[in-house]
Amino acid sequence: EPEIIDFSIAGRGNGAVWLTRLISTLGIAVLFGSLVLITAAWPEGVEYLVTVKFLRAVWVVALIGTMLFTGFAAASVTPDGGGSPFNPSTWLDLWDAGWAGRAVLARLVLLLAAAWAAFRPERVIDPTTQLAALGIPGLCAAMIGVSRTVGDLVGLGVLMGILHALAMSVWVGGVVLLARVVLSGPGDEDLVHAVRGFSRVSTPAIVVTI
Repeated sequence: EPEIIDFSIAGRGNGAVWLTRLISTLGIAVLFGSLVLITAAWPEGVEYLVTVKFLRAVWVVALIGTMLFTGFAAASVTPDGGGSPFNPSTWLDLWDAGWAGRAVLARLVLLLAAAWAAFRPERVIDPTTQLAALGIPGLCAAMIGVSRTVGDLVGLGVLMGILHALAMSVWVGGVVLLARVVLSGPGDEDLVHAVRGFSRVSTPAIVVTI
């Protein structure tokens, strides 16, 4: 049977799993947090080419990190080490590795679906598509919190992990979007609104994260 592994640690030879998980986590967090900030405080941002290029680049980095993470995670749970991280046929072994393994697969599938919003960010401010455009990346970010599925009080731990992942993503993504896009954007008054909007959402986000 595939081994159940805590993918959040780098021990037991899982350094590659830990590193690629970190890249995947940061990419997904920045993507979701950026879309949240655009929705909450900077709808004008979707009109700037720099914003569109930034979101697409973040999605690509997140996808590369997540695919590598999925591969190395699958290789670590395949019996007798017979799995190759570059052989997608072994990735389904994660399904039998507990909820942590299933969350890895769900993270990849949801990130692929999140391209629908990442490549057309105006969908997050359109009332007819907003729920899906935020919900898909949000579910993807929530999968970050499903990693420690062993030990006591697993249900509470997973719930806290999901809340932590979502709040962390809102804060980290907002900070990166501000630093890389908003403060260097061509706008004027809308940039002020974006900074003020982030100040409103950052406090509850960091409180929940802590």
